Amino acid sequence: MNKYEKQIELRKRKILDLYDEIEELHIKSKTVIYGNNIYKPFYFDTILNIVNNVTGVNKDDINTWPNKKEIIEARRIVILVLRDYFNMTFEWIGNIFSKRHSSMIESYKKSKSNINNNPIFRQGHEEVVRRLKIQISKTENLQNSYK
Repeated sequence: MNKYEKQIELRKRKILDLYDEIEELHIKSKTVIYGNNIYKPFYFDTILNIVNNVTGVNKDDINTWPNKKEIIEARRIVILVLRDYFNMTFEWIGNIFSKRHSSMIESYKKSKSNINNNPIFRQGHEEVVRRLKIQISKTENLQNSYK
């Protein structure tokens, strides 16, 4: 290994060390402990972006709770994903949307019914889940490649 290659290797190590420090701070600052559960809400913005791309519903509208059919369905997809794939409690999901947990339970039940009875809703949900899994996988692969 020549002098130039050694300098490059040293710089790579410094960058990786810095990345690890930043990632550790990011996880500590973004990790939420609620009851006995640990959540990483930085995925919430990712979920909203994916739902926005799949359904065309603005992510701000999903959070503000207007009562238009397409917005309600997009919000229900988010609730399903948070509950089924991140095991969030209804109380915590309600806190995210500034609603009571009973509203989240009702929305979740209607979402499950929509999956069985509405093929367009089911396709949207499946596409959101597919894209989310890809995004999480990319994020984890990126984090692992720098370790």
